[in-house]
Amino acid sequence: MELKNTITLLILLISINVSAQFTDPVPFPQYASDHPVYKKAVFDKTLSKEELFKNAQYILNTYAYPSQVLPRVGYVLLSSETPEKSIIYTRKGVDFSALEIYTASSHYLATLIYGSALDRQEALENYLFALLLVNNSGKLTDELISYRNFYKSDLKMQEKITYDLSILKSLEAKFSPVIGDAKAIYDNYKNFPKENALTYIEEFNDFLYNSYKDGKIPKLSYPILLFYIGKALTFYGLSSDLVDDTYIEVLSEKQLGSNAAFMLAERFSTNNNKKNNRQLVEVLDLVLAKKGNLFIPQQIKLLSAKAMALRELNDFTNFKESLIQIEDIISKVKNPVLRIQALVVLNIPQMVLKNEKAKANVIEMQNILETNPFLKGKYSNVVEQYAYELGMLDSRDDNDKDASFYFNEAQLALKRMDYQSMIIPLEKAKALMDAKRASGSSETLKETILFYNDILTALVGANIKLGQPEKALEYAELFKNKALNDLLNESTSSIKSVKEIQNALAPDEALIYYLGTGTIDNTGVFNFVITKDKVRGGFLDYTKYIAELFNGIPRHIQYIEKGLASKEFRSATNTTRPEYSNNYISEPGDSKISFEVLRSYLSPSKEDLTYQQNGALQVLLNKMWAYLFPNAKFLEGINKLIISPAGDLSFIPFEAFRNPYSGKLLVEDYQISYIPSGSTLVTLKKEAKRSYSKNVLAFGDAKYSLRADKSYVIQNIADVKRLQLKVKTSIKNNENLDYAFASFQGNDPMSYLIGTKNEVEAIQNLVDKTDVRLNTDMTENELKRMSIAGELEKYKILHIASHASVHPYIFELSGIAMSVYPTPKDGEDGIVTIDEMKDLKMNPELVILSACQTGLGRITTGETVQGLNNSLMQAGADATLTSLWSVDDYATSVFIKEFYDRTFNKQISYKEAVTAIKRDFLTGKYGDQLRHPKFWAPFIYYGK
Repeated sequence: MELKNTITLLILLISINVSAQFTDPVPFPQYASDHPVYKKAVFDKTLSKEELFKNAQYILNTYAYPSQVLPRVGYVLLSSETPEKSIIYTRKGVDFSALEIYTASSHYLATLIYGSALDRQEALENYLFALLLVNNSGKLTDELISYRNFYKSDLKMQEKITYDLSILKSLEAKFSPVIGDAKAIYDNYKNFPKENALTYIEEFNDFLYNSYKDGKIPKLSYPILLFYIGKALTFYGLSSDLVDDTYIEVLSEKQLGSNAAFMLAERFSTNNNKKNNRQLVEVLDLVLAKKGNLFIPQQIKLLSAKAMALRELNDFTNFKESLIQIEDIISKVKNPVLRIQALVVLNIPQMVLKNEKAKANVIEMQNILETNPFLKGKYSNVVEQYAYELGMLDSRDDNDKDASFYFNEAQLALKRMDYQSMIIPLEKAKALMDAKRASGSSETLKETILFYNDILTALVGANIKLGQPEKALEYAELFKNKALNDLLNESTSSIKSVKEIQNALAPDEALIYYLGTGTIDNTGVFNFVITKDKVRGGFLDYTKYIAELFNGIPRHIQYIEKGLASKEFRSATNTTRPEYSNNYISEPGDSKISFEVLRSYLSPSKEDLTYQQNGALQVLLNKMWAYLFPNAKFLEGINKLIISPAGDLSFIPFEAFRNPYSGKLLVEDYQISYIPSGSTLVTLKKEAKRSYSKNVLAFGDAKYSLRADKSYVIQNIADVKRLQLKVKTSIKNNENLDYAFASFQGNDPMSYLIGTKNEVEAIQNLVDKTDVRLNTDMTENELKRMSIAGELEKYKILHIASHASVHPYIFELSGIAMSVYPTPKDGEDGIVTIDEMKDLKMNPELVILSACQTGLGRITTGETVQGLNNSLMQAGADATLTSLWSVDDYATSVFIKEFYDRTFNKQISYKEAVTAIKRDFLTGKYGDQLRHPKFWAPFIYYGK
C-alpha cells in the first residue's frame, strides 16, 4: 500500500509542468528549511497549486529531510479537485515530523475527512500527544468542536467527530504519565549530566520503549522520540547496544513508514561508533529493500553509508554493487552535501587506479568545498588527501589533520602494497589518538578503542611486512594490554618492552603469541614466536581452512550455526559457501562457527562420542594447526610453550593439536600453559615468592534452591538488553542480582553436585593445612567475610567446586555459584560474579575453579578474553586452573586428586603436574575410555 501511495505521490508531482528552473543560493543551504524554495512552498499562502507542486518536487528531489513540505501539500490538496490524495502527503510528512503541531494537525484533518477508522485513530492519538508536549491539549477539543459546527449537516462527519471528542480524556489520561520523559528527550536531550549521559539515555530509552509497547505512546509518535534518543547519543559522542537493539526491533516492524525508517536507519549509521559494520549493513538493507518508497536524496545517503561500511568490512563484491547503485542515481542529485558524501565513496576504487576519473571527482569535491565552507570541517581532510595522493598538491598543512585522515592515507598505501609509506601516517594517527585518550574519560576510552586498535593492527601488519617483528610485537603488546586495561579502567604503565619479554623466558621456553586483526579482517591472526634470542612474526590466514570446512561438513556447520543463533536470539543464517578460490571472502561469523565446530569435536556428547571417528577429529586438528602455526621448526630446543591466544583461539586447548614434525600431540612434546600477554608474563615472573601459613581453602557441597523472585520475565532479546541495563544499575548501586538470576532459571534449581563434597574431602585428606567449607558454610557470605577479614591471604591455593558459567546473554551475571537460597541470604544472591571476584582480597599462587566452562569468557574489542581467569588474576591470583567445557565427574575427580598428590606430596610444579596428568590420560593410565581429549584437554593452566 505504501509503495502504491509513493508512486501516486510522484505521479501527482510529475504531472505538473516543472520545466521552470530554480536558482540555488551560494553557499547551498544545508537544511531544507533555509532554502528560499522551501520557504516559498511552506509559507507563501498566495502560491497556486501548480507552483506549490513545482516547489515541493524540487525540495523532495534535493533534501533527504524535506521537513513540512509534505504536510503543506497535503493541506492544500484538501481544497483541490483531488482532496482524497491529501492523506498520502500528510502521512509521509508525519514520518518526518509527527510531533510538529502543523504536521500532526494536517494529518489528522486529512484522516478525519478521507481516512479509515484506524488511520484516524492513529492520527488523533499522535496529534493529541504532540499537543500534550506543549501543554496545549485544549486546542484539539476546540478544533473538534469547530469541525463539528462546520460539518453540522454531514451526519457521518458528526458521528466521527463526536466519537473522537468522547475519547480525548481517556487518551490524555493514558499518555500523560509519559509526557514528562518524552519532553525531556524531545526538547532537552542536550541537557543530561555529561558524566552520566549514557545511563540517562539508556534509562529513557528503556522507559519510552516499554511505554510504546504498552500503548502509552502513539504508534506514529514513537519513532520520532526514538530518533531523538539517537540524537542524544550523537550529541554526547556515545554508543549503546541497548539503543541499537531498540532501533533494529522498531525498524523490523512492518507498519513503520518508509520515511520514519529512513530517519532511524540514517541515525543508526551516524551512531555506528563501535564500527559494527555488518550490523549496520543489515539495518540499511532493511530500509533499502523498499527503496521504491524512498526519494532519491534518501537513497543516496543510505547507499553511501552502506558502501562505506562494506568497504571497511572488505566485502568488495557487495561494495562494488553499492557503487553501481550510487552511480545510477548520482546524476539526479543536486544537493552538494549529498553529492560530496557519495563522491568520497565513489572515489575509493578510482584512487587505486589514480585515473582521470579520480581527478575529476576530486576537482568537483574541491569546488563543492569552495562554495560551501560549512562542509570543510567534515570533508576537507579526505579531499586534500585524495588530491595529495593524485599529485594535485605539492604540499599540505598537517596542523589541522585528524587521526582518521592519516589512517586513510595509510590505507591507500596498503592498497598499493607500499608498506613503508604506511608507517609515518599511522604513527601520526596513533600520536593524535594517544593525546585524545589521555585527556578523555573512561567512556572516551571505550568509544575510541576500536579505531585505536585498527591503527595498532595496521602498524603490526606493516612492520611484519617490512621484516621488523620486534617493532610489530611492541604494537601488539600495546594492542592487547590497552584493550583489556581500558575495559578495566586501569593504566597501561605495566606494558613491557620486547627485550624484557625475551629476558623473562628460559632457554627452553617459547612464547607463542597471537593477535586478532580488530575490525580489519576476521579470517586470520598475527602470530609471533618469541624465544630468548629471537622474535619471528607473520600473518596466518585461515580463509582456505574455513572454506574447506564449510564445504566438507555442511550439515554439521549448519547444525552449529543453528545452535549459536538460538543462544543469540537470532535467526540462523545460510551456511552454504562456494568452493575456495583466490577471490574467496569469508562471511562474518564464519570464523566463530569454524572454532565452534572444532570445540564440538573435542567435547562431544556421550552419544556423539560413541559414533565419533577419531580420524575425523585428527584431520580437523591437523588442518587447523597447519594454518595456525606452520613454523614448528622454530621450536628446536624448546620444551615449554606459553600460549598467548586471541579471540576464539582462547577457547581451544592447544595441547590437542598434532605436531606435524613429530606426529605426536603437542602435549606429548611440550609443557603448555597460557598467559594474557607478554607483559603479564614478565610481571608474574618478577614477583617474589610468597610464604603462606596454610595450603588450601576448599569450598564445595553447595545447596541450590529455586529462586522465588518472579519479577522479570525474559521473552526476547529486547528483554535481555533491558535486564542488562537494570543489572548494570544494580551493580553500580551495590545491590544483589537475585531477580536477574531468577529470570534465567528454569523450572528446577541447579542440580546438586555430590561429587564436589567428595572432591573437597579428598583434598583435605591429601594435603595438610587444608581448610574446607561445606554445605551451609559454602556461601557467598562466608567467602566475602574471609576476604574482608584478610583470611584468604593465608592460603596458597583457593579451590572452589561448584556450578559456574560465563553467562551467554549478560556477561555481568557470569560467575561461580555458592549455596543458593529462595531469597537472598543477608543481602547476597549466592553467585560470586565477575565483578565481585576481582574485588576479593587475596594473593594465592593458584585458584582452581572445579566447574564447567570456567575458562570461557567474552572476547573484547582487543581480541583478548575477559572472563573468570582475568578477574581472579586481577584480584591477586598468580595463576588459575579452569576448564573450557563441561567435564565428566569421574575424569574431574581423577584430575584433581592427581594434581594435589603430585604438587604437594611429590613436590612437582603446577605446570609440570598438569602436563604429566594429561599425558597419563592420553596413554590410557586411567582407562582407555578417558583417552579422548574430551576428558583431559579442557583443563587450562593460566598464569605464572
